[in-house]
Amino acid sequence: MPGERYFAVRDRLSELLGWIGDLTHEVALEAEPEHPQPVLTQPVLIAAIGEINAGKSSLLNALVGEELCEVSSLPHTSEVRLYRHGEHADNQVQPLLYECRRSLDYLRNFDLLDTPGTNAKYEGHREIAEPFLEHADLVLVVFTAENPWTASTWDAVSKLSPEALSRTALVVQRIDLKQNQDIPIILGHMRDLSLKRTGVVLPIFPVAARLGYEVKRSESPDPKQWAASRLSDLEHFISERICESYDRRQVLHDAWHHAARTIRRLDQKFDTQRRGMDDDSWFLSGIEREMDEQRDAALEAAPNALAEVMERYRAEVDAVVRLLKQRLSWWRSLTRLFTGDASAAEIESSFAARMQETAIGFGRDDAGRLVDACAAHWETVRPRVVERMGFEPGPCAVAGEARESVVAKFVARLEKAVPRALAGLRLRGVLDPQLRRRNSLLKGLV
Repeated sequence: MPGERYFAVRDRLSELLGWIGDLTHEVALEAEPEHPQPVLTQPVLIAAIGEINAGKSSLLNALVGEELCEVSSLPHTSEVRLYRHGEHADNQVQPLLYECRRSLDYLRNFDLLDTPGTNAKYEGHREIAEPFLEHADLVLVVFTAENPWTASTWDAVSKLSPEALSRTALVVQRIDLKQNQDIPIILGHMRDLSLKRTGVVLPIFPVAARLGYEVKRSESPDPKQWAASRLSDLEHFISERICESYDRRQVLHDAWHHAARTIRRLDQKFDTQRRGMDDDSWFLSGIEREMDEQRDAALEAAPNALAEVMERYRAEVDAVVRLLKQRLSWWRSLTRLFTGDASAAEIESSFAARMQETAIGFGRDDAGRLVDACAAHWETVRPRVVERMGFEPGPCAVAGEARESVVAKFVARLEKAVPRALAGLRLRGVLDPQLRRRNSLLKGLV
């Protein structure tokens, strides 16, 4: 395919711009107002003009290697037809202009314009084709080797603007119908006419489009037939014109600079975000330091709270001692000699129940105090987060209705831990042997 080098660079740039575009969208970077990608992906436009039956459609078919345009010995093209890539469809854009979609790979990179003959009797198609000719990447003016000096075609060439002429080449079709010695003579006449009618000698390419088309369609191409078609010279010229085109190179240049500018803007945004993240990290570290101070303050207050617990513990121990003294009175001692002595179990059970109640009450108060301290600290953190980081973190997760749930979970865990802690005191194990020994002595006396 002609222009492969250009299209390879274009596709790489287009892919790069796509990646950059996705990244800018992901990071919410505002896009530049003029994005070169739509221009970058615009196909190369090749237009063919010439007299009726000059071989324009055959030439386009040979370039594509597929039957794109209908070919017949009778005038067939009666309107301007623009062939583009897409699902098969022929849509009338305006009178005498059809946009023809075909799913051919060649048309992914090329738009092809087929025109009625320059000597067509009906009018209007010249006005339709003129804007395309002025903006085409390449205009191919097709002559027949039998009659390369047709006035209507040369008139059409002479009406092209200097800019369009700079992108124009002359194609002499059906050279396979001429003797080899005739071709240099025909080309010499063409150069003279070109200089006379346009003031410059335009590039001239003698081709046999039918032979080139047959070679491309053949399963076993014949190199001699391909050389005889001389289509490779025209395709090489098209490639060079595409790759060396100032407009096309400018498109690549603009796309590259757009990519570079966007990458610099992304780098600046990332640098700003990095500095913001560093500032946010310092801000969050400050909050963590405040939390550490809160925790240290809670630990410093722990001895006072534990002193209160110890006071309650001593009070319960004193109560156990009083209960034990009551149990050890002479009358009760003699009674239990006959009824059995369960004093150790009763004392331990009473002590455990009272300590469980004391521990749970203390735990509920202490958990509530810590939760309230966390909620109060969060209310100082919340507005600072909004001001510094720009988002609303929401209310404290342990405040309001959730407070009682958090305290209840703490108390539930404490309820399970207290019996295990009291079991470690082995109160019953200490009292039982002493009471049995005392009861044995009393039985001996009795």
